[in-house]
Amino acid sequence: MSEAFRSLLSCLAADLKLPEIPEQGGMALLVVDDFEVVLRLLPSEQVLAYTVVAPLPFEGRAALMASLLDANTMFLATQGFTLSAREDTGVLLQGMMPLSSLHGANISQWVGNFVSVAEHWQTRCTGVTDSQVEHKPHAGEGAIDLHTMMDMLRV
Repeated sequence: MSEAFRSLLSCLAADLKLPEIPEQGGMALLVVDDFEVVLRLLPSEQVLAYTVVAPLPFEGRAALMASLLDANTMFLATQGFTLSAREDTGVLLQGMMPLSSLHGANISQWVGNFVSVAEHWQTRCTGVTDSQVEHKPHAGEGAIDLHTMMDMLRV
C-alpha cells in the first residue's frame, strides 16, 4: 500500500472530521452527503473515485442517456469527471487523478467537487429541477485546474 495514498486518506479524514478512513488493499469507502464514495489506488498510481448517482429510470431513459452523453462532451458539464450507466449499477460518476497531483491541500476539494457533481446529476436523474439545487463551486488555494488536467487522454 502506498504511503502517499494513506497520507491522502489521513488528510481527508481530518478535513471531514472523521477519526480515520479505513483502507484495505488500496481501496477506501467513505460516505459523504449520502453518497458511498470509493477511492481506489490503481497500479498506475492513479486515484480512482466512483459512486452510484441514481438508478436508471424506467421512463425517460433515452432522454437521460442522451443527457449523460452530452454532459461527458469535453467533460465541461461534469467538471472533469465521467458519467456512465449500466442496467446493474445505474448511473455512475467516476474520476481519476494522478496520485502525484493530489496532496493534503486539495484532496478534500477534489472529493468535494466529485460529490457536488454527483448531487447535481442525482437531481437530474431523479427529475428534480436545477433551480431547486444549490450549487457550490469550489476554488481556492491548492485548487485543481480541471482544464489543465483535461489534456490527458481518456478512454
